[in-house]
Amino acid sequence: MSDFTTKANDFIQDVTALNTFVNGDTGTVVTLPNGQTVSSMRKLANDTVNYLNAPGNHYTKLEANDHTLNTIDAVKLNGKQYSQIVGVGSKNRIINGDFNVNQRGQASYVFASDAATNTFSGGYTLDRVKTANSKAGGQFTVTQGELNGHKTWKCTVDTPPTNLTWDGTADRYWHGILYFFEGQHLYDLAVNQENVTISFVFNSNVSGIYSTSFRLEGGTLDSYVSEFTYTAGSPQKVSVTIPLNHTWYKTLTNDNNRGFSVVIGFIGGNHKTPSLNQWVSGNYVCSPNYTNWGAAAGNFIEIAQLQLEKGTEATDFEYVPYDIQLMRCMRYYEIVASNQYNGTTIRWQGHPTSHSGSARWLNLPFKYEKRTAPAITVIGLGMLYSSSGNVANTAIGSSGTFSDIGGVGISVVDNGAVIPKTSVAHFDLKVGSAIIASAEL
Repeated sequence: MSDFTTKANDFIQDVTALNTFVNGDTGTVVTLPNGQTVSSMRKLANDTVNYLNAPGNHYTKLEANDHTLNTIDAVKLNGKQYSQIVGVGSKNRIINGDFNVNQRGQASYVFASDAATNTFSGGYTLDRVKTANSKAGGQFTVTQGELNGHKTWKCTVDTPPTNLTWDGTADRYWHGILYFFEGQHLYDLAVNQENVTISFVFNSNVSGIYSTSFRLEGGTLDSYVSEFTYTAGSPQKVSVTIPLNHTWYKTLTNDNNRGFSVVIGFIGGNHKTPSLNQWVSGNYVCSPNYTNWGAAAGNFIEIAQLQLEKGTEATDFEYVPYDIQLMRCMRYYEIVASNQYNGTTIRWQGHPTSHSGSARWLNLPFKYEKRTAPAITVIGLGMLYSSSGNVANTAIGSSGTFSDIGGVGISVVDNGAVIPKTSVAHFDLKVGSAIIASAEL
């Protein structure tokens, strides 16, 4: 056989192999002239689709006549979710579920009440999560803990509650962890009656039965309560799947008001559900079988990697970079200015926008637009200056403020020394001062 014939036959084999590689069906395996076997392009594509459709490797398909790809949920590449690779995710509907952000800056948050006098103590702790000690007595402290390299929301008993019994007049309870969603953050899932899964890592020194609750907030309260059994000393991943198939979704509003809430670790009160693992009309947040984890000083509950996602599977926790998480938290709470933690002055410079008599307005923009016009808290003393020097030490209070979603204006009185609108002025915060904006739910 001539050299030409040999090369021609080799060429034909190559072309045939290439044609099979490109046009072969979904089961075709091609043998190349060098003996190597490869899958056809159609087989490769089919195998890829099958992989992405497998449980735990979900993706949102491109629908016919739809030229936009919807949100990718959890495509896994080299063991990592797509959202982890690109850096900004949207699978987890909970903000600060990794408990990294603590804008309020406290090392501990203490909640004490007196059952005899029916006092209440409650509020936000780490960003976006709150708790309460309602008329039950005793005291607990919330801190930012760490578990296996992950930040946690940790609640430790200082003194046990003295009364967790509903007596018909006072609602006595320790709330555990509480998270509120805006209605618009879960509206798409509710109106389509999707399933959602709540997951978290739980840790405690108390074995027993603990509760999780998912509630519709607003005009009527409807609740879905589940329980889980925990063995002390063994951090445990807990997951609960909830069908959003209740008729209440018709009353849910797609706006920035409270829509839903999640509660974990509630004890006491008049809130024991009559039925577990189903929707019940009413404000129920705990199992009737709950264990009183607050029974002794030093007991604690600890939660990490809190996540709510679409579907019936608790997938790997979605981490969001700290700067993005901080920005999301600032929609609800922001320390606009603070000089509580150092001894140097903090200064802004600009023209006054208006003045009336001895008053003038100083305007500070927010770093991030708020959910709604926030409440403004002003702590401590300020000092007003003009280009000619010190005018006065001025006490400023919340009654002298105005805010919208974009910023705050502060009315500062300069003791009668009116500064013209055209002059340049700057405002220095003295040590111990702060300006805080809160648009929490």
